[in-house]
Amino acid sequence: FPRYCVAGTEWGSTVNRVIVERSTGSGWDQIRGGDFTVLGGYVVVSDNEMPLHSTVTYRVRGYNGTVFVTTVAGTVSTVVGSHGVFVKVASDPNAGLQVEVIGDSIEIESSTQGGVYDIANGGTVAVSAWSGVNADRFTLPLRTYDKHSTDALRGLLATSRIILLQPCVHEPFPEGWYFVQSVSSKLRGAGQILEGREWSLSLVRTGIPSGDSAGVAGMSWAQVTGSYATWADLMAAYPTWFDVMAAIVFPS
Repeated sequence: FPRYCVAGTEWGSTVNRVIVERSTGSGWDQIRGGDFTVLGGYVVVSDNEMPLHSTVTYRVRGYNGTVFVTTVAGTVSTVVGSHGVFVKVASDPNAGLQVEVIGDSIEIESSTQGGVYDIANGGTVAVSAWSGVNADRFTLPLRTYDKHSTDALRGLLATSRIILLQPCVHEPFPEGWYFVQSVSSKLRGAGQILEGREWSLSLVRTGIPSGDSAGVAGMSWAQVTGSYATWADLMAAYPTWFDVMAAIVFPS
């Protein structure tokens, strides 16, 4: 699952707050929840919504309260070579998953606001009025192959019905946020019942939702602690809180 981390290694005692922003070359956008408190000189942040197939520059500005202290920047490539589409929600980075798009065609519809009107006692030419277009709408067919991915997609859709779709290689539809109007699923398999399900999501293009993200993308605290027999072993592997957070975001 692709994610990138902005990690302040040693900010010093003068920095107690950072603001994290990203840019793909046309201005800076603050990442979700991008105003962070620095603890003990360290901060670890993951960007669950970074644009794919891009060169992304991250800028971290350090503050002492409201007073600017320093800034650092770094650039990463977000090219993804796998197939399918990433489905994400804003509130929970760890709810996202990668699924397969099935079928050979996705028809995107955008109806016109307005109409054409005949004139009373008029001739063969009507009048028209146009005030814009409605949002893109389409049905997205997906497939999950096992119980784990089926439960993961079902859990994601129970968390939020506003989702971020990011195609991995080519774009059968525009990357962005969509409102899920309805969901249906059925057993998969021709002539036999196979594990997993085939899904149909009825979608409408929408704007970026507001709100913060709950935590960072990566392993859970339970997964980290469960890898060690004793607390002493855990402390030996991760002597600082920064080390723990880095391990959560970048599990080995």
